[in-house]
Amino acid sequence: MADPTAAADALSVRVAREHLRLARRQIGRIPLPYLLIDVFLCWLLVRLGLQWPAAAWFVALIIVQSWRWRYAAQHAAETQANPLAVLRNMATFLLVLGVLRAAVVPLLFAQPLQQEHYMFTLVYLGMIAGTSASVGGEVKPFLVYALLAGGSLALGFMLQGTIEAIWIGVLLLALIAVLTGHLRDQVQGMTQFVQLAIDNEQLADSLRRARDAAEAASLSKTRFFAAASHDLRQPLHALSINATTLELLATRQGDPLIKELSNSINRALGQSNGLLDSLLEISKLDARAVKPQLQPVDLAALLAGVRDEFAALAAHKGLALRLDLAAPLPLAATDPLLLRRILTNLVGNAVKFTTSGSVTLR
Repeated sequence: MADPTAAADALSVRVAREHLRLARRQIGRIPLPYLLIDVFLCWLLVRLGLQWPAAAWFVALIIVQSWRWRYAAQHAAETQANPLAVLRNMATFLLVLGVLRAAVVPLLFAQPLQQEHYMFTLVYLGMIAGTSASVGGEVKPFLVYALLAGGSLALGFMLQGTIEAIWIGVLLLALIAVLTGHLRDQVQGMTQFVQLAIDNEQLADSLRRARDAAEAASLSKTRFFAAASHDLRQPLHALSINATTLELLATRQGDPLIKELSNSINRALGQSNGLLDSLLEISKLDARAVKPQLQPVDLAALLAGVRDEFAALAAHKGLALRLDLAAPLPLAATDPLLLRRILTNLVGNAVKFTTSGSVTLR
């Protein structure tokens, strides 16, 4: 029985690896857009007279962003790495970025509200929304980042005391809540997707094992039938020699009773060999080792041979075994051995399960 704790750990690792794959792909797309955003934000700070803080802030952002991008490129693609540990380190980078984003907000609101504040807020909103796509589905790191970057901005507006500024702050917080909810839904969908993939892998593995077991059993049965057929033919062959000797003795002595006994033994031997051939043929069919050998076949002669094979058995049961050919049959392209086996089984069952009257092969 599977260990639930081990299964949960395996699911967590698979989900974390999927988060890393998404984060690495998305982080690779943002360096240039974020560079342009930060240049624009620094330009707004310069317009507000914050030249040196803007320059220091820009350099710090470039260092952390570059470090985060390089770490994601190097570690997120490593299949042997611990994905949970890598995600924790990625969350640390995001925390530092959130602190840097929040650090400039007090300097921004130290100035009277101007159009630069609203332009700064508009760009920050887009940046926060874009960051939600670059965290690879990690809800907590994004929420911390969003509260540091966007929450500080919302607090800065609300501290202005005007109705308009308070509403802007409330709407900023509402946006963060909506983005977090969407991200949480994404995580749940990803977890369900990974769980479904694991279930499919386990089902495929179970089916593979069942198929291998069935093939092994079929091969074992084929070998058993082949060995049994070979071993059983030895006494039948010895009995056939004795029957032939008995037939020669009956011919020399002119005893019709002994001759009929010899013929009966030969017929029984023929039926026994036929049963052994059937067993071996079934095993070959299971192993898909039978290939029909098509050739021109005289159907009338083949049907007559099948009738003759069961004539004695039918007479013993008091049945009439008839062959009804309405017209001369043409040659047919078929496998005479396989067709004879089918007809033998058919007529044999008909004679076996018919208690009175007749059996007609038409």
